[in-house]
Amino acid sequence: MDLLEHEKEFVLVADLPGMKEDDFNVAVQDNVLTLEGKRTFEHGADNGNGGYHYSERASGTFCRRFLLSTAVDAEKITATYKAGVLEVHLPKAPEAQPKRIAVQASS
Repeated sequence: MDLLEHEKEFVLVADLPGMKEDDFNVAVQDNVLTLEGKRTFEHGADNGNGGYHYSERASGTFCRRFLLSTAVDAEKITATYKAGVLEVHLPKAPEAQPKRIAVQASS
């Protein structure tokens, strides 16, 4: 999982291979971004004729929370999920974005 901060937005990129969109939830509340879900993995039954020798595929529930340093515009958040990669764009609230101040030279 990566959480990036740009001038006008945060971007979360998470690898969730083998999961469907219904297997996880993304939410933002009080400047906290939450990604939670459940990964299931069906182990084949060992009937005495062979089975797993070794498995590193993780299964179970997960929950990650990130405290965002500035407020985001919840109405403009977008998320896409393609080829096992979740990408969430969280635009910063207008009041949280940097503002350029014009400086005038005195004569």
